[in-house]
Amino acid sequence: MTSSQRLDEANGNGTTRNGLRMLSFGVDERIEIARRLTEAKYLVSNESAANFDRFERRVRDDEWDVIFVDARRPFDSVTRALDLIRRLAVDVPTFAVVDPHQQNRPSLLELGIADLFSPDDFQRLPGVVTHELELRDVRRMALEARLLKDQIKSAGDERTVLAAIGQLVLSSLDIGQVYDELVEQLKIVIPLDTAAIAVADIENDSITIEYVAGRALPGFEKGQVMPMSGFTVASQLARFVLVLDSDTLEDLRPEFPGIANLLEVGVRSVLAVPLIHRNEVVGFLATATASPDAYGPEHVEIAEKISLQISGALANTRLHASITRVATVREILVQLGREAGGARDLHSLYVSVFANIRKLLPIDRGVVALTGKDGRSLVIEHVDGQEIDGLGVGDSVELTDSSISVLSRSHLVTIDNAEEQMPFDPTAGKVAEAGFPSSIRTPLRARDSVIGLITVSAVHERGYVPGNLQFLERVADQIAPVIESLNLLERVQALATAVETTLDLVAITDLRGVTSYLNPAGIRMLGLAEGDTGVGISLEEFVAPEVANAVRQAGFAKATDTGGWQTEISLTPRNASEPIPVELLLVPVRN
Repeated sequence: MTSSQRLDEANGNGTTRNGLRMLSFGVDERIEIARRLTEAKYLVSNESAANFDRFERRVRDDEWDVIFVDARRPFDSVTRALDLIRRLAVDVPTFAVVDPHQQNRPSLLELGIADLFSPDDFQRLPGVVTHELELRDVRRMALEARLLKDQIKSAGDERTVLAAIGQLVLSSLDIGQVYDELVEQLKIVIPLDTAAIAVADIENDSITIEYVAGRALPGFEKGQVMPMSGFTVASQLARFVLVLDSDTLEDLRPEFPGIANLLEVGVRSVLAVPLIHRNEVVGFLATATASPDAYGPEHVEIAEKISLQISGALANTRLHASITRVATVREILVQLGREAGGARDLHSLYVSVFANIRKLLPIDRGVVALTGKDGRSLVIEHVDGQEIDGLGVGDSVELTDSSISVLSRSHLVTIDNAEEQMPFDPTAGKVAEAGFPSSIRTPLRARDSVIGLITVSAVHERGYVPGNLQFLERVADQIAPVIESLNLLERVQALATAVETTLDLVAITDLRGVTSYLNPAGIRMLGLAEGDTGVGISLEEFVAPEVANAVRQAGFAKATDTGGWQTEISLTPRNASEPIPVELLLVPVRN
């Protein structure tokens, strides 16, 4: 043959030159093999071979036309050599030399050796080698043809998929409406059991899983919010495609609990591509499959092409969603303000508050708590959602020096910062232990004073982002004055009931002593006519002039300074001849 033929064996001695590599099975056999192949126009030369590691390097680094294996060696050694050949030189014809009466010849044939030779069989060696080399050339041509056919099909599939996705993107203003069709196209060119699309929020350093198709994966549900830094630094997102094979997933298991969840349900390969629009990361396209090492360069290439097609549409959708969200927030706040203004009691107000918040945020438990008189406790006024023992309506929560900070600033808690936020938790972790790892809470302020707080909690580990907290703060600013007013109204109504039924005279007057209110007992005590409202009566007509002067000059001033003034006076009812002693208590009413 004019081309170079090379023969070698595992763990034997051989020769190499610009021609056939020949094994040394023994002097007589080597001479006989060299003679037969030389007569058949093969160029043969000899050299000393090395050990199995040397053989492995040769097979890996050189191109081989023929490989000989000394099959008279232990069967395990022969199997090891053949495994290596299949891994590194799968298309090279392989031959073996055996003893004439060797018992394991059928087993050797089952290993896939092209032919077996005993010393008596060497005479047919050149023809067999030539035949196998020709067959190898045919196989190689067939393999190349098949690869070319596969490449043509793959290129056709790629063009078809990209065209179909392009039509999908153009067919809808909201890409979310065509996610299902998009994933069907993905399946044609990318192996997947699960596909997900996540929207990035660079400002809040988070991503939200917007869409999931295929096999459900724990910890990667639709609507879940994750910190972007849990995947990579935000500024580096646009620089790479993430491909995780089986070994990499195992390596990441200790560091990322989510990876452990994926492995436990059988995921063995993950591909994640950033969706980039105008140099800004707007989201991710991710796929996962149970097949190990499923993603190669060809999958990365097509995934990047697809990401270019859908990133602009996703950016437009995100912009539309942002505008819609702003409008929704405004609408919710307007509606809440309208309902709060019409609320006649605190319970109806609280129900309205959480019903409106729920239009924008996930709420599995919502609470309004008001500060106690000492300012170091919170009394739970209302619970919306799941109850927790010890944290129900009417329960009081004592604040520590650390947790009292909830009355001065807002807090956002997720699984990522729960430990560092623990000192500021007024419930000492009870809410998280009850199954709500995410919470946002903010103070309720009215007239520059903190009157309580409002908090919402979710079962998702990362249920909220800073933007959600800002929305809750706006809600708190809107409802805090209403809560204070309704609380005051309830106290006034309770006081009014007491005033209306008491036997004491109770009156509200201006600084001249003219009444704007007089209770029924006062009307009777002053001897007014039945049906008289008691409004517009000057109380000075019922006391001596000197008493009226003393009350005006001393009593009003002291009541203003100290919050109240008390003394004994005499008043004379209408149509009565004798005065009656009474105890006078003045309390200022400030506007």
